[in-house]
Amino acid sequence: MSSYMAIYPLALLDINKPGDKDIIQNSLNRIEEKGTRAWCGYSFSWMAALYARAYKADKAVQQLQIFASNFCSPNSFHLNGDQKGGQYSVLHTGHLHSKAILRLRRVYRSYCCKAATVI
Repeated sequence: MSSYMAIYPLALLDINKPGDKDIIQNSLNRIEEKGTRAWCGYSFSWMAALYARAYKADKAVQQLQIFASNFCSPNSFHLNGDQKGGQYSVLHTGHLHSKAILRLRRVYRSYCCKAATVI
């Protein structure tokens, strides 16, 4: 998601500017199309920040709820990977094997290459 740093945290794009609004909306749509399967926990909090910058409060809250309920322990410690069986992410150290790692690399490369053309 580093290609989306222009939205947050760098704030080079502003949802209040008409030209930027289209770029931001297209970028968020692209992220939504790709889904969260290759994400790790803190990707959800970053996505919440992106939604917040775009004034999409409900979606921002939803991302934080997913993070808190699937990637954090009851005492609020961040856990490695989706602890509820991979509903939101396949990244869990106990569940990965070599084929899954190779698949994730392909997904990541595809995601990064296409994301660079959105912004």
